[in-house]
Amino acid sequence: MKKNKTPIIVAVFLVAWLLSTVAFIVLKCFGVISWSWWWLLAPIFGTPLLALLAVGTVAFCTIFLSLTSKVNKL
Repeated sequence: MKKNKTPIIVAVFLVAWLLSTVAFIVLKCFGVISWSWWWLLAPIFGTPLLALLAVGTVAFCTIFLSLTSKVNKL
């Protein structure tokens, strides 16, 4: 039986994402990089916003398609 490696890959990606974000914040605090705080914190806020956008798009398309199919049946 094959084991699914997807959870391991996702966990490694999330840990790398978190560690790189923390590393960039530490570098900003010590003055090594002069990036804007918006760019440093964008991955933290951007990821949930992109997920919400994706869910909203799927919900909108589902509702739109169900409404148009009801109108076409009349």
